[in-house]
Amino acid sequence: MKKIISMLLACTIMLCAFLPTAVLSAGAIYSDTDMAYPVEGGNLYYDRNRGIITACDESVTKADIPAQIDGVAITKIDNSAFVNCSKLTSVTIPDSVTTIYGSAFKDCSALTSIEIPDSVTYIGPDAFLGTAIYNAAERWTDGVLYLDNWLIKAKETLLGDYAIDEGTIGIAAYAFLKCSDMTSVTIPTSVRDICSAAFAYCNGLTAVLIPDGVTSIGNEAFWYCDSLTSVTLSDSVRTIGNDAFQGCSALKSINIPDSVTDIGVGAFWGTPIYETTERWTDGVLYLDNWLIEAKEAVAGIYPVRTGTVGIAATAFSYCERLTGVKLPDSLTSISSFAFAYCSNLTTITIPDGVTSLRECVFRGCDKLTSVTLPDGVTSIDTGVFYGCGSLASVTIPDCVTSISEHAFEGCRSLKVITIPDGVKSIGEAAFYGCGALQGVYFMGNAPALGDDAFKMWDFETQTIINLPGVTLYYIEGKKGWTSPTWNSYPTATWAPTSENSYTDVSEKEWYFDAVQYASQNGLMNGVGNGKFDPEGSMTRAMLVTVLWRY
Repeated sequence: MKKIISMLLACTIMLCAFLPTAVLSAGAIYSDTDMAYPVEGGNLYYDRNRGIITACDESVTKADIPAQIDGVAITKIDNSAFVNCSKLTSVTIPDSVTTIYGSAFKDCSALTSIEIPDSVTYIGPDAFLGTAIYNAAERWTDGVLYLDNWLIKAKETLLGDYAIDEGTIGIAAYAFLKCSDMTSVTIPTSVRDICSAAFAYCNGLTAVLIPDGVTSIGNEAFWYCDSLTSVTLSDSVRTIGNDAFQGCSALKSINIPDSVTDIGVGAFWGTPIYETTERWTDGVLYLDNWLIEAKEAVAGIYPVRTGTVGIAATAFSYCERLTGVKLPDSLTSISSFAFAYCSNLTTITIPDGVTSLRECVFRGCDKLTSVTLPDGVTSIDTGVFYGCGSLASVTIPDCVTSISEHAFEGCRSLKVITIPDGVKSIGEAAFYGCGALQGVYFMGNAPALGDDAFKMWDFETQTIINLPGVTLYYIEGKKGWTSPTWNSYPTATWAPTSENSYTDVSEKEWYFDAVQYASQNGLMNGVGNGKFDPEGSMTRAMLVTVLWRY
């Protein structure tokens, strides 16, 4: 059951990464956030919220893409953005672009001139299929097409041993797909990125050495290479994508270097590493210093093995009998969905070595009441606490610079939160549906704010409304704020108390924000001598006083 659910999660993650945001012909407008940018022969279209080129008029003959348009950095070229632009002859891509998605320039039959800047780290499948570049026989060498420093495609008829050209920095998605007669491949140290499914179904490969320099191994990179027995990863590898080695039924040997910070869903499914029973200990599979997966039967409070540095994607997902986890101080990485839908997980303390919370780590942990985040965390990724309905309080460390979309959506018990000075952006629907949220205390300048960040659905009016009791509090003199409202939300000024105003209340405790709120709003004044006594009992008289003050 868990593997099926994890596969669904993997599919969701991959769909988000590879599929177009809409299926439209070139020149179509994707959404009301799309804007036109004039080029030779017509317009490009870009999404001003996502910084992505989404479409192009079929009449365009030359596209010089700028690094910025109206202050928006252009970082991606979307799926099929230029598809069927048959008059397009040349494209200039700026150094700001990191991603060229699949079929981006497909069937641009007149396209002869394009340069891939070194900033690009991903090129999707069939990005240049049907272009004049792809169709010119003279551009292929020994059955392989290169474009600048990227290996774009190899013909399925490739035989024997193949050495990738020195100086190549990237291997595009599906580049060696079904090159089943290729028996070995030599990857030069210049290669940095191996994109999704680059070597999928290369059934002749028996061993692969990933040299120093490669930082990422994409989703499905070696999917069903069923003769592959060993893989050696260098210390430069940082990410291993979803299903990277899935179906490699002969793979018995692979090392996980300490440089790895993320392992995706199902990276080793279908390998002897995963399928051999004796490799599992008490229902948990470890590979070197990584915890790869736990069976759903894991129950109670589970102590992660000392020395573990990472927990792979979906590792504990749907472990519904799990009530707690003891994480070792050695831990530095927790991948996406790692604890998703652990419906009885109530509390967790994340070690100081962890610096980021990846996508949907605690999604659907409805009984999670408190989380202690380490000071080193710099970002809270998409949907980290989505649907954690019992989460009443969380302290966001000072090092955090961004809170991504849907991060706290559905945290219906959250009443107060402090946003540190360093937070520069709060994503779309970050606190959507947090119906109990009243006080949001900002320490710094006004951040960039996504749509519906502090809103909810009103069933009575069938519309999206502001959270009913929410007020955004800002420090007088900080930049960007307006009063009595800001971005349609009610605002007020506040003066933060000293962090040492109560000697028995640490910033790391889950109740820190609640104590700040009670003190700053005059509801409670502590017990004297600089103490608040947060673990003490509340008498009936104290409760009456608080209610009267409220």
